[in-house]
Amino acid sequence: EFFKYANLILKANAVATYHSLKDLADGPTCKSIGLGAGFLIRTPIGHISFLRANDTYVEKGYYYLSVGFNLPYIY
Repeated sequence: EFFKYANLILKANAVATYHSLKDLADGPTCKSIGLGAGFLIRTPIGHISFLRANDTYVEKGYYYLSVGFNLPYIY
């Protein structure tokens, strides 16, 4: 956390795909790793986040903007 209402976001994910169960021994047909970094700001109406991410399979960068709304908890 930088401040009370601002955070740094770090994200990572990985995926391997196969055409069928028989192909498990031959190895994946597609392997991809995604890495991203950005920041998040909490506001009275919800969070606002901006993220820059890269994908190793497509070899392309992406930008994400997310705006969330705070909903009341229902028990």
